[in-house]
Amino acid sequence: MSIFSRLRRRGEDGNSAESPPNAQPSAPAPKSPPSTSAAPPARATEPAKPPVNGAEPPRPAPPPREQPREQPVKVTAPVAPPRGNVQSPVAGAIGTQGAIPSAPIPPSPARTGWAFLEVARRHGDYAQIGVAALVTLDESGRCREARLVYLSAGDRPMEAREAARLLAGQEISPAAITAAAEKASRDEIDPAGDVHASAEFKRHLARVLTGRVVRKAVERASA
Repeated sequence: MSIFSRLRRRGEDGNSAESPPNAQPSAPAPKSPPSTSAAPPARATEPAKPPVNGAEPPRPAPPPREQPREQPVKVTAPVAPPRGNVQSPVAGAIGTQGAIPSAPIPPSPARTGWAFLEVARRHGDYAQIGVAALVTLDESGRCREARLVYLSAGDRPMEAREAARLLAGQEISPAAITAAAEKASRDEIDPAGDVHASAEFKRHLARVLTGRVVRKAVERASA
């Protein structure tokens, strides 16, 4: 018998071992009843991110602090009088008084009308010329009193008193308005030319606007 046959027979004898004649079959193990309480599921934890190039992970930002409310600041500044004898459109004429506390304005008499017009290259710019008119009529419709004041027509507001006298005491006619406009624009204003308009053009504007404001003031006084 070869060695391979012996090894094969030995293996068959070991696997075919019979149970003893008095052996009882073993009973199956009892099963445990199923549990009614389920275990809570485990929370998934986010793995920590590894540091980049050995740097520490960023720390969470602190909560924002409540900013203190700004308190209003009261600022007071004294009003200084102009230095020396400088005369300009923005120079004060109140001397050492420092401020004007009030300015009484009497009410206009009955049958009084007013008007104001100005010309500027753009809305909000300084006026090339401006004219204000105040006209008071009597009971018959004749002019009792008139006033004409011009701005941007000199180094200060210019009042055309001689032109206003041409209107007082008579009926406001187109001829009277033209005469007053010519007198004011020719003799009672002194406009300076600039990059926007020449002095002659400003006189032309003053003449045209004078006629318009006088007619508008008479219309309001008659209403």
